[in-house]
This record gives sequence, C-alpha cells and structure tokens, in this order.
Amino acid sequence: MMGDTSVAVILVISLALCIPPFLMMRLCARFYRRAQRRQLDTRGYLVAFFVAVAGFLYNLGALVSIAIRVSSGEGLFTPFHAAAAAIAWVAFWVWLFMAFGLGRDIARRRTPK
Repeated sequence: MMGDTSVAVILVISLALCIPPFLMMRLCARFYRRAQRRQLDTRGYLVAFFVAVAGFLYNLGALVSIAIRVSSGEGLFTPFHAAAAAIAWVAFWVWLFMAFGLGRDIARRRTPK
C-alpha cells in the first residue's frame, strides 16, 4: 500500500514541477521559430528558451531527489525543493502570459522590408 502511495505522490509532484518549465520551453522554441521566419529579433526568445531549459533541468533534479527521499523514507521537502516549486510557479505564469498575451502580438507583427 505504501508503494502505491509513494508512486502517486511522485507522479503528482512530477506534474507540478516539470510540466510548467517544459511548456514554457516549447512555447519559447515556437516563438523563436516564428520570429525567425518573420525576420524579427530572436535573442530574447533564445534567452527565454535557455532559462526554461535550466528551470526544467533544475526541477528534474529536484524530482529525482524527491524520488530518492521518498523511497528511503526521509522527509520530503527541503529549501532545494521549495526553490523548484517556486521555479515551476513562475514558469507557469510566464507560460500563461506568453501563450495568451505574446502569441497574438507576434502574429500581428509585420516582416521588416
């Protein structure tokens, strides 16, 4: 019974920690390609992509750490894990802003001549 619970906890935590930076990473890559096609400045999207990759990798490390701690029966959260949750929270809101706020802005920009 305990094994099933720990697997469910790890799956929920993986969704909470890793999905927002991953979504942000995919959206930044899409915006980068769109800006490249329209011959717009792509540096900001490239920087945002690498920040999202760094956040994703950090949260992936936190997920592995949580899985190890749960399997050994230790306490679940440390400041390392709190930082991972904060990164996921910020990535989620940045993703929402980019998806609904910036998406239309990039689509309306004209290609420079």
